[in-house]
Amino acid sequence: MALGLTGKIAEEFRRASRGDAPDQGQERKPAQPAASKVASWRLPPTVGHFAGRAAELAALDGLGEAADQAGPIAIIGGPGVGKTALALHWAHHRAGWFPDGQLLVDLRGFDPAVAPLTPAEALSRLLEELGVPARSLPASVEARAGMFRGLLAGRRVLMIIDNARDSVQVRDLLPAGAGPLVLITSRNRLTSLVAREGARLLDLDVLPGADAVALVKARIGPGRADAERAAVPLLAAACARLPLALNIAAAILLTSPGTEIAALAGELTTARVGLDRLDAGDAASSARIVFASSYRLLTPAAARLFRLLGAAPGPETSADAAASLLATTPRSARGLLRELADMHLLAEREAGRFGFHDLLRAFAIDRLEAEEELDARAAAIRRMLEWYLRTADSAARVINSRRRHASLDQFLPDVRPLSFEAYEPALAWLDAEHGNLVAAVSVAAEHEHHEIAWKLPVTLWDLFTLRGLFDDWIATHRTGLRSARELGEVTGETWLLNNLSAAYLLQDRLDEAVDCIDEALPAMRRLGDVKGQASLLHNLGIVRIRQSRYDEALTSLEAALAMYRAAQFSDGEGQTRQSMGEAFRLRGELDQALACYESALAKYRKTGNRFSESLVFIDIAHCHHGGGQLAQALEAARRAVDLSREVGHRPGEAEALTLTGDLQDDIGQNLQARRSWRVAARIFAELGDARADELMAKVRSVAARATG
Repeated sequence: MALGLTGKIAEEFRRASRGDAPDQGQERKPAQPAASKVASWRLPPTVGHFAGRAAELAALDGLGEAADQAGPIAIIGGPGVGKTALALHWAHHRAGWFPDGQLLVDLRGFDPAVAPLTPAEALSRLLEELGVPARSLPASVEARAGMFRGLLAGRRVLMIIDNARDSVQVRDLLPAGAGPLVLITSRNRLTSLVAREGARLLDLDVLPGADAVALVKARIGPGRADAERAAVPLLAAACARLPLALNIAAAILLTSPGTEIAALAGELTTARVGLDRLDAGDAASSARIVFASSYRLLTPAAARLFRLLGAAPGPETSADAAASLLATTPRSARGLLRELADMHLLAEREAGRFGFHDLLRAFAIDRLEAEEELDARAAAIRRMLEWYLRTADSAARVINSRRRHASLDQFLPDVRPLSFEAYEPALAWLDAEHGNLVAAVSVAAEHEHHEIAWKLPVTLWDLFTLRGLFDDWIATHRTGLRSARELGEVTGETWLLNNLSAAYLLQDRLDEAVDCIDEALPAMRRLGDVKGQASLLHNLGIVRIRQSRYDEALTSLEAALAMYRAAQFSDGEGQTRQSMGEAFRLRGELDQALACYESALAKYRKTGNRFSESLVFIDIAHCHHGGGQLAQALEAARRAVDLSREVGHRPGEAEALTLTGDLQDDIGQNLQARRSWRVAARIFAELGDARADELMAKVRSVAARATG
């Protein structure tokens, strides 16, 4: 149970002077407080169903034990994340650490209905709680602060300062010296308090998945939770694992026994419906009102950026992307993003990248629809989509200048795409923006920016192939295909079908690959696109190889090779010769296969195509392996590993490492083989490839054999 301020402090209050209040206008002496009675004060009770936060409670223990040597502890976090609940739970749990008592003052920094407490008002309440009569309170903030510090000096007291708006509201309330521990909760980052008073931050985020589920179960009871076991995690996810939302949702279920958990989860996933539903009837139990209490404190520019971000594609936003969304400079956008992060309406998940959970996104969309004109909203979305397309195009042209790229029209005003001069930063940007770029395709199609919706997928070819992102590859190309058909853009349609056939091939979905080829080839012929026809015939040749129809494969590949030669496209010639080598190798004609591979290698080296060079070394290693030339095979496989890493081709690296391990095992290097397979398995696991399990089984088998 929480302790009131009793014992030694109470006795001091009783012994304090009881002089009359000084005349009006005169400064009261802080050394002579009047204490006519001792406050019988208690902390509010802790929340009924507190779940999780083990790491945060342990962190508070560590910070609390070091209180004598450091500044106050600030629990900071977004609206509804459970800052006050954590502070109270810890205070009750550690009541024995504070034998001289516990204090709490709610500064109402974000209360939507009443004004925040001023430092003078807060000190008045604290002093009265300590037994100082109102008539004995000094007039100035400085004098009240001095009196308060004097009363708490040297005492082991816990003071909770709840709902602080900013550092200024808190500073005069801080006691001095060793003894008292101050615990502050705020949605603000309190940077000034960290800098000047040495405040120590505990940044609170939404609950981990297991803790969110545990909270729902604790609130609704095990019987109800077990009856719809599979729906509870869905509800936790629909509530964005935000404690406020989880508690409101639990209250809805408890007061509406006929409501199914899965049905409520479904309602909460719809932006406006979800916010309407997360309302338990008062300001403190309404997600929309709680979020609005932070939103209303933003500057107008930051508030506009916040609501526009509701329409931004993907989970995170950089300052450069936000600049185009808002039609401002990256520097200005960076400052606004920082303002939103300081108020915990955005989280900086990585350096320079900001995002919010789904309920805050729903609130942003709610504000966007209520406050932003339709034309302004549409223009902002178009600018951001344009920025993603043009920056992706810049990256793609650096990564592979030899391949075909979409032609782009004149820039829109206020769009400032990034440019790249080197391979590594271009690929790193594509990696960082992967989720946003994929989402941008859907957003473009939804808003009928069909040209962007079909050009962006083909621009992302390098990202999809190098990283093995087959699901995203197929999904974006299907979306782009619908947009190209909506525009009657036949060139785009055939391009997307060709790319889709390649994706299906890489997943061994041969029938779907053939369907794409059959649909695209006649249109390619009508367009007179020789390179496009060659690419489709090449893909058809690979299909026939996978079907073990080697003669048909070679016929198709020879036709493709002739077209590539006519178009003077060396990379295409190399790829076709490489595929012909695979047909010969699988047919057992190893000399002819090696000749094809060497021819392909010469073409790739001529054009500087390191990506394709890495792949042909895998084929050369297989060929030597089949001929019993293990040393040459291992050398080629290692070369493939190095080249795959150089260009960032994850599937190729995993395949080359698998082959390296096989060869090492064949020559008796069992330990090295297991190492190669483990790395390959880790990559395959990251790619969602079932070969990860197969390789780890092989590792265990070889380890057991070695032990035996």
